[in-house]
Amino acid sequence: MSGPQVAIDLGRIERNARTVVERCALSGIKVFGVTKGMCGMPQVARAMLRGGVAGIAESRFENIRRLRDSGISAPIMLLRSPPMARVEEVVRTVDVSLQSELTIIREISRIADRMGRVHDIMLMIDLGDLREGIWPNDLIPTVEQI
Repeated sequence: MSGPQVAIDLGRIERNARTVVERCALSGIKVFGVTKGMCGMPQVARAMLRGGVAGIAESRFENIRRLRDSGISAPIMLLRSPPMARVEEVVRTVDVSLQSELTIIREISRIADRMGRVHDIMLMIDLGDLREGIWPNDLIPTVEQI
């Protein structure tokens, strides 16, 4: 007797991605497909890419490695700020990351410059859940320091 199983309809994922991409495009929004709920499963990422997403978003380094090792060359977004010890890996394997700490942003810039790479960042703003992000009142001073 086998344990619980999950059936994934890759065709439906592709169609759903296409629908979201088309609707968002009407407002000039580019969509990244998030694979973190599927542990960076390359088949799911490919289905979303066929559906037209601009890239793949993931929160775990192991999953990003799995995506890259499977041949996915589309832009990848890291959905969290990395620890300082992994900044070089982030610059090498990820195209854009969410950031909230100036020290990490400066180190990303230094390493990206050394590698001759461009690494985009998105500043995270804390909206009151106290999880991660800069306070709204600190946004302008933070941007001025970047």
